Amino acid sequence: MRVLIDTGSTHSFIRASILGLIRHGPIQTNMIDLFMADGHTPFPVLGEVSLNFNIKNIRTKNKVLVVKELCCDCLVGIDWIRNNSVTLDIYNQQLTARSGNRQATVKLETDMESISFPVRSINKIMIPPYQQVIVKAHVPISSSQKTLFTPRPHLEYNKSIELPSAVLNIQHYTTYLTISNPTNRRCILAPNTRLGDVIQMGSAFTLSTITRSMCPTSSPNNIIQTPPPESITSIINNLTQHIPSLNDDQHKLRTILTKYSAIFDTVNPRIADTTSVHTIRTGDAATQNSRAYPQNNEQRTETEKIIDKMLHAKQIRPSISPWSSPMLLARKKDGSFRFVVDYRKLNAITTKDAYPMPTIEETLQKLGGNTFFTKMDLASGYFQIPIREEDKPKTAFTTGRGLYEFNVLPQGLRNASASFQRIMNTILVNKRESYCIVYMDDILIFSKTFNDHLQHVEEIMGILDKHRFTVSPAKCSMAQSSIDYLGHSISGEGVTPLGDNMAPILTMPEPRSLKEANLFIGGLGFYRRFIKDFAKLAAPIYAVTNKSKARRGEFYWGDKQSAAFQSLKKALTSKPLFLHFPEPNQPLLLSTDASDNRIGAVLKQKSADNKLHVISYFSQMLSTTQQRYSTIEKEALAIHTALEKLRPYVINHEVTIETDHCPLCNFHRRTTRNRRIDFWSIDLADYNIKEIKYKKGSCNCDADLLSRYPINASIGAITRSMTRKVTTSSSPSPSSEVSIKSHPTLTDNNSPQVRISPIDLSRIREEQQHDDLIQEKMKKPDKYSIIKDGILFRQCKNKSKVPFLPKSLIKEVLQAFHDHLSAAHFGRNRTYTNITKRCYWPNMYLDIKNYVRSCDTCARHNIPRNKPPGHLQSIPPPEGIFDLVGLDFWGPASEPSTNGNKYILVLTDYMSKFVIARATPHNNAQTVAEFIVEVASTFGVPEQLLTDQGTHFNNELVNTIAQLLGCHHTLSTAYHPQTNGQVERWNATMRPQLNKLTSQQPADWDKYLSAVVSAYNNGKHDTTGITPFELMFGRNPSMVFDPTKPMVQLSKPSDYLVHMRTFRAIQIQSARSNTQIQQVRMKQRYDKSRSNPRYDLNDLVLVRTPPPQRHKGAEIYQGPYRIIQLIHSNTYIVEQVHTGDQRRVHTSMLKPIFERI
Repeated sequence: MRVLIDTGSTHSFIRASILGLIRHGPIQTNMIDLFMADGHTPFPVLGEVSLNFNIKNIRTKNKVLVVKELCCDCLVGIDWIRNNSVTLDIYNQQLTARSGNRQATVKLETDMESISFPVRSINKIMIPPYQQVIVKAHVPISSSQKTLFTPRPHLEYNKSIELPSAVLNIQHYTTYLTISNPTNRRCILAPNTRLGDVIQMGSAFTLSTITRSMCPTSSPNNIIQTPPPESITSIINNLTQHIPSLNDDQHKLRTILTKYSAIFDTVNPRIADTTSVHTIRTGDAATQNSRAYPQNNEQRTETEKIIDKMLHAKQIRPSISPWSSPMLLARKKDGSFRFVVDYRKLNAITTKDAYPMPTIEETLQKLGGNTFFTKMDLASGYFQIPIREEDKPKTAFTTGRGLYEFNVLPQGLRNASASFQRIMNTILVNKRESYCIVYMDDILIFSKTFNDHLQHVEEIMGILDKHRFTVSPAKCSMAQSSIDYLGHSISGEGVTPLGDNMAPILTMPEPRSLKEANLFIGGLGFYRRFIKDFAKLAAPIYAVTNKSKARRGEFYWGDKQSAAFQSLKKALTSKPLFLHFPEPNQPLLLSTDASDNRIGAVLKQKSADNKLHVISYFSQMLSTTQQRYSTIEKEALAIHTALEKLRPYVINHEVTIETDHCPLCNFHRRTTRNRRIDFWSIDLADYNIKEIKYKKGSCNCDADLLSRYPINASIGAITRSMTRKVTTSSSPSPSSEVSIKSHPTLTDNNSPQVRISPIDLSRIREEQQHDDLIQEKMKKPDKYSIIKDGILFRQCKNKSKVPFLPKSLIKEVLQAFHDHLSAAHFGRNRTYTNITKRCYWPNMYLDIKNYVRSCDTCARHNIPRNKPPGHLQSIPPPEGIFDLVGLDFWGPASEPSTNGNKYILVLTDYMSKFVIARATPHNNAQTVAEFIVEVASTFGVPEQLLTDQGTHFNNELVNTIAQLLGCHHTLSTAYHPQTNGQVERWNATMRPQLNKLTSQQPADWDKYLSAVVSAYNNGKHDTTGITPFELMFGRNPSMVFDPTKPMVQLSKPSDYLVHMRTFRAIQIQSARSNTQIQQVRMKQRYDKSRSNPRYDLNDLVLVRTPPPQRHKGAEIYQGPYRIIQLIHSNTYIVEQVHTGDQRRVHTSMLKPIFERI
């Protein structure tokens, strides 16, 4: 028997199976409760026995606890060392025992690697053929993080399985192993099968135990407190500083917080110890797996850091799961990244958990009459909830370094909120409803007296600590007399709404222009039926807005209109229209909208009697970055932000969302090509969204009002009195011959604001005095210079004079005459003409040109008037027939043919120009695959297949067919049809020819398709000089009117083959030569008067949005994008600066971004 000495153990232990091999006294019952050092893991004791330990000639005696599982035969702890005057000499590695004047010394063996422990299966294991399984195994070690596992060789040989050696993490006597079955038959292992052995990798084992009296739930008198770190002490001080220190109230609360200070330690994340865990019920649904999303270098580096951090915190582990979901990173406002997994496929097959969420009204009703309140927010609450072991593989996600799965509840899973609420209710709320409520990850403790509150806080914190929960100190409030919770202010006086739900209406300023008055009264049209006497209340406003075009200048806003405005706002924010709580079991309706600089939403509910009520109004300004989002991104942001802001109202109800942007109707169910929108849609998994409906913009007036009306913004309007003031102030004074006046400052919430200070001669005189160039010219004036009243003027060709503008005012003048509303962003020539009439400075045309071309607004909206940039890059003629073929769809036809065909699938050989075409009813992947197989069976397999990037070509089916046939499939650049120009040219030729033949019977166009194709293939091609048929087959076809061909006799049959090959080689060479000549001529014509820009890596550009993807008035160019790779001379890989999305684009779609001076 080998004995392990452990100074960290409070007691001595012996394994029960060893007692039968040694002499010992009777086993006595021992009721002691032992726990591992974490205070939670029980260490069961079977009894107690007295044993003698002989150290040479000295006998020692000690009581030893009998246990079933132990990491060694016998372990003696600190109790034996103290009771028998034993000393340990760590330096000399020896132990000395004393008895009276005698002592004995023995050498200690420190090599623990010689001690091995068996690893056995717990349950019956069945491993399918060619599969891997993760199995749970038993180890006679309580806990260890570094044990080396070695499999049993004869088990691997007899069972034909593979058990890799591994470093195991053992918790509660259990660990997990991976077993592979490389055979074609299943393998079965019985329970308790010895799978291998483990040895400790460190210097020694430790078995640290504590008694129940030392556990955290005991009274303070039985605990030796370890002082918390200084950082946590500072947190406790901040949480209690509001309590007066005159009495001992503050001290009492600090004592409790110090006692459970571990729950404030957010540096070392913990996984909660709960009996309930999150389950993912997918029934018999098939496994779901997805490819990883592409990442740039920065995202890959950040992913590595996050993975390492989560591995260290044991929140994830490596996986061999057949399930997989893609992960993605999104940048936060502070520049850091948020890690999210796209579980939409998994969520779609997950059974909904109908666990009820508490309603806001019921929650707040419990708080009345209480005086003291404590609010705690769990830190990364989901990451503290464990997942059921058999469901962990379903959470697997793909990264660049492999597959991982979660040990804890990740964000984005369906039923996550229900599981979280169930667990928190089970642990905290049950039997404590009178002083504790939990709403998601917010915990609220409330009491009538301070002493009661201390007891309640201590009890709840003790439970949290026992179950290893961690709270976020920054979001905690302790023993407050009033607190904000779920949109309400709670105090001893009662519960009152904060007013956030009504703020967008209450803070709405009165209209100062006709446009704003129309926007306000139009936005209320939705509520006309639900506001009593609406027409009467709104009549004064209609009187000043219902004007003909000729009388719109008569708009005014008086006392009657102001009173009507306030009455309508009151009706919008009071009963019966406005409610503070939604009715339970009734669906909600959320209307959202976005404008250029604001988003808005209205949350509504129809009662059982079909009366509409408003729950909340929401409006928010967009940040500078958000204002650069595309239209679809702004509309998606409105939905996402509104749901997050209104989460307490929406989370417990079925909700229908209304948007005036049709492409978003399914974005919560499927992946888009926009990474930012995909990231937002993942967050919607917690909500019960019935549908997202399209609603015409003219009908979505309530949300439109909140997204466009200038709430909490300065309103600049021109009234009649202000107009007179502007006119008076802008008229030239008698002493000033020339004056540069900026345009009046108007305010339009859909346009950027450029406020220009007036530039008069006095200001020019002052700025000229500080300009070195002007001062030098005033000392040495030339024939064009005129000095008057201390100001330098420039004489123009028409003998007029304009001031010489100082350098300090140039930018301001450029803004006034280009960026300002009255300048309307016109081009450089118009801007130059307007400025030269008023001032002069050297090289002003070049400065104006550079300023205008660096204008971001102009760059995005100006229609390009020149030829698209990029010189022609001709595809070299192939070496032979079917070396390169192009494939494309034509259609759909204006109406289907009588046979139901709407498309024509066309294949063209780039060498011979031979065309193969078929009319089809569909343009899908199956049609393409069947056509490719048919062509390959008839004409042979082409070497290379060139198509565009349409989904009917770029899909797994077509790629697999091409790969099986040995054909290389190449995709053209998106929105650049010239890449596959050979097929495009045939399509342009074919349509007129069909029209000529089918002018009398247009619906029979597919019947004449073969005739058009045959005529084309049998006619001489202008490029090659040979008919496509002859170049394809080496002969001309026999036609009806052809004369009889002469008989040719050859000396031997093989001569024909020799002559045929010679003739074919001459034909192909001639065709290639003619093609190259034509390509040179075409390139000369194409490149004439066409720019050919070149971009370097990291250059910033804008990318043109094709017409099908933009509506009228939208930006023509979007960005910014960064050049990250040059494919070839005219094709680049670009990356969106803000979202990281990558695209392959032709230079004709790019526009450079010029830095503004």
